[in-house]
Amino acid sequence: MVFIRDAISDLFVRIIPILVVLLLASSMIPIVNAHDPPPEPSGLIFSLSGNGADLELQRTPVEQATQGSRDMLAGSNVEIGTWSSEPLTSPLLIESVVGTLVMWAIPMGIVVGTGVQITVTIGIDGEAVQTGQSEIVILNEPLWSPVPWTSDSFSLQVESGQVIEVNVIARIDGVGGARFQWGDAQDTPSTLSLENWVMLSESSFNDDDNLAVLSGTFETPWNCTDVNEILLVTRGPVEDHDVLWSLAGENTSWSVQKEGCNAIAPLEGVEGIYLHRWTLMMSDGGSINTSGYFETHSEEDVKIIEPFYVNVLGGVMGIVLVGAFMTNEVSRGMFLTSHERFTRRVKGEGRSSLKPMASAGIWTATILTGLLTSLTIVVVLSIVLYATIWTLDDL
Repeated sequence: MVFIRDAISDLFVRIIPILVVLLLASSMIPIVNAHDPPPEPSGLIFSLSGNGADLELQRTPVEQATQGSRDMLAGSNVEIGTWSSEPLTSPLLIESVVGTLVMWAIPMGIVVGTGVQITVTIGIDGEAVQTGQSEIVILNEPLWSPVPWTSDSFSLQVESGQVIEVNVIARIDGVGGARFQWGDAQDTPSTLSLENWVMLSESSFNDDDNLAVLSGTFETPWNCTDVNEILLVTRGPVEDHDVLWSLAGENTSWSVQKEGCNAIAPLEGVEGIYLHRWTLMMSDGGSINTSGYFETHSEEDVKIIEPFYVNVLGGVMGIVLVGAFMTNEVSRGMFLTSHERFTRRVKGEGRSSLKPMASAGIWTATILTGLLTSLTIVVVLSIVLYATIWTLDDL
């Protein structure tokens, strides 16, 4: 009995130091049973693809990416790689862009220490435009863990012919090693996304010659080669183009002819105001919607006929002024001597018939001007004509 008690006591003494060592070792590994899901990419999305020296930023879903990996040990910075896009075929400008990159890592054995951190640099033709570090991610699970990086807001301007590049450097503080991997849609769907990118688009509607056609013009940095398909849906007719899409009736889908960055959709049986929505199915697996409205024209142009308007007061004023001119002429004739009349007739030889005709025309024009215009115009015109006649009277 004493022997058994001594054996148990001796075993307990031996187990205590082992438990203490295990407790200290476990205290060095943070207790984390799961990691947060990676951020959802949005905007202009690239898949990290390739291996070795052939690393590419592809405008394709991760299902079409090529798998690659890189192993690293703790204690030093290790360059995971530099990925490059295809040369742009048209300029790209994104104001207040936010870059998000997701890498995936798995511990090789046991990683003891702070965790893994990546440094990401976005560049244009080898020139850095934005760089930063991710949060530290603890690798204590035998599973792939996302290592995300999100940049501060910056402006991105890329000219035609230039390429977008992203460089990743990783570091593990502590003891152990890890493997970085990309290009696997199931386990390691690594992506780079540039948020706040807005596709430029413009729509135009034409229903001349009784043929209604809705056209769309779009612009991407690769001349729309990254647009797989364009869909068009309309709703209407509606009373007002400001009506909500959800309240505008049922969808009507139309056949779309795609030629590069242009889309043409012949429409039939549309009359009135319609809402429309273009949906672009992108090569990166996402979709982009652009909305608007169009309005058909009437089959017959409405001719607006202005009513004939007569200014009676203006006509009366014209008659009064003409009467005043005539009274003035008669009174002047009554006080002329026979010698003066003879002199005027001599001077007016060959023109005696012209002056009465001109006077009659001027008086008629004055009365018509008064009828068809306003008092101000007829008064001004009469003064000018009277002054002209008075000036030329003795010539």
